[in-house]
Amino acid sequence: MQEFSIPGPVQPFAGGQAGIVIFDPQNPRFRDETKFAVSLTGGVRGAIAGPIGWKAQATLLMPILWVGGGLFCSTGGCNIGITSRTVIPQLNANAGLTVSF
Repeated sequence: MQEFSIPGPVQPFAGGQAGIVIFDPQNPRFRDETKFAVSLTGGVRGAIAGPIGWKAQATLLMPILWVGGGLFCSTGGCNIGITSRTVIPQLNANAGLTVSF
């Protein structure tokens, strides 16, 4: 997570995460799967009085379902390409009061 120091009462922040997600459906027609996942977060925070403040943020959660790559060579040299795909992005938005101590 990275906070950006700018003049004023509102401070923006941004960040990212990487990890795994486990899909465990209750319906027996579907199978369990474990996938690599990434998320991007951004938001703002501010102070109200003393240790009391507020914060609003949004997080985009993206499990990576497919990854591919290749090496392409020709007379002009070689090139490496990597692609990925997600079909189940989720957006999580939060807002609330904060207490710092």
